[in-house]
Amino acid sequence: MYSKGRIKEFYEKEAERYDKTRRWFEKGRFAYKERKLYSIFLRKRGIILYVACGTGRHISYLVNQLGCEVIGLDLAKNMIKIAMTKLSNAERERVHFLIADAEQLPFREGSYNGVLCTRAFYLFTNKFKFLREAYYVLKSDGRLLLSSVFMDLFLTRLGIRIGIFADDPEDFPYTSRQCASMLKKVGFKKVYRRCITFFTGDPRFLPPLIVRIISFLEDLSQSGRWVMVIGEKIS
Repeated sequence: MYSKGRIKEFYEKEAERYDKTRRWFEKGRFAYKERKLYSIFLRKRGIILYVACGTGRHISYLVNQLGCEVIGLDLAKNMIKIAMTKLSNAERERVHFLIADAEQLPFREGSYNGVLCTRAFYLFTNKFKFLREAYYVLKSDGRLLLSSVFMDLFLTRLGIRIGIFADDPEDFPYTSRQCASMLKKVGFKKVYRRCITFFTGDPRFLPPLIVRIISFLEDLSQSGRWVMVIGEKIS
């Protein structure tokens, strides 16, 4: 279990090198596929709450490509400071930041068209509390888009066991199906699962045809190493 104080302290120190050590998630194929799903499931020109926004890797896309207004929320002040430096003057008019706890969202009921949480869910102390908070602040027909690492694939579990892939925290939920069940328990009526990637890593060493085949299979799949779980609030 991760304490909030420990998490905050870690990311305050990590902020300066955060983007440099996570290029795959910031600018690579993973980020591209996440944004592709945002374009499908997010309401254009909506008001979006970006929880655990970190250094704001998706903010410019949300503002410029989807026409959204964005509230970025994070526990770590230093992460938000870096996110602010990435914005143009025009983008700053449509983006606001707040230092706050994802499990105690300081917003009124029905404030947002969408809530995003990418690669942070496993860090939350009380995952159900965050999901309830996200449900509460969403408008009717609003959607929660949550991307996280899961152990859906047998090949992933085998790769970890024999040392090919790095292990990840095994906190509940273990699979994306379990995560989808959690969303339903807090009130989301429609829940979708979409694979982001089967594995992480740099695919440039693979032939382009193989990369296209992998991408095609990922687009058809509901499970993988990284999955986005989408919950729709229907009143």
